[in-house]
Amino acid sequence: MFLERFQRPLDLHYADLSKTDLSFSDLRDANLQHANLKDADLSFSDLRDANLRRANLKGSEQIGTNLSGVALNGADVSGAELSGANLNGADLSGANLQMANLSGANLSRAGLSGANLAGANLSGASLIAADVRLGRLLFNKQLRQATDLPQELLDPACGDIATVLPAGLTINNCLRE
Repeated sequence: MFLERFQRPLDLHYADLSKTDLSFSDLRDANLQHANLKDADLSFSDLRDANLRRANLKGSEQIGTNLSGVALNGADVSGAELSGANLNGADLSGANLQMANLSGANLSRAGLSGANLAGANLSGASLIAADVRLGRLLFNKQLRQATDLPQELLDPACGDIATVLPAGLTINNCLRE
């Protein structure tokens, strides 16, 4: 890939990389803060510890991407395809993940405080020790097959009648509050 010739860490903040094929790229530690990656293909790339704060990743493809330890605070990741992505220890606080596909993603130890997960697909996602202070954002969730989802993660949150949880777990109804 052409990015291999550049010195590390890459500084691509504010870069317009929309619709760019960056699949299988090595972007470890890259500064992509405020970058435009709308509709970009980052599938199977390595973005460990990259800075993607306030980046536009709307509609991007990130299938199997390694996003371990990445900073995605305030990023727009709405409608993105993140199935099978590794987000272990990622900071997604305040990120817009509306309608994102996170099925089978590793969200262990991820910071999801204040993230908008409305309509996101979390089936089969691992949420071990994830920080999920979502408040009223568990509407229309299909969490039935989410793994390692402890009750204490759901206690401060609320959902609606369409919120589907694994057997034995409960959630407060936002509509009654």
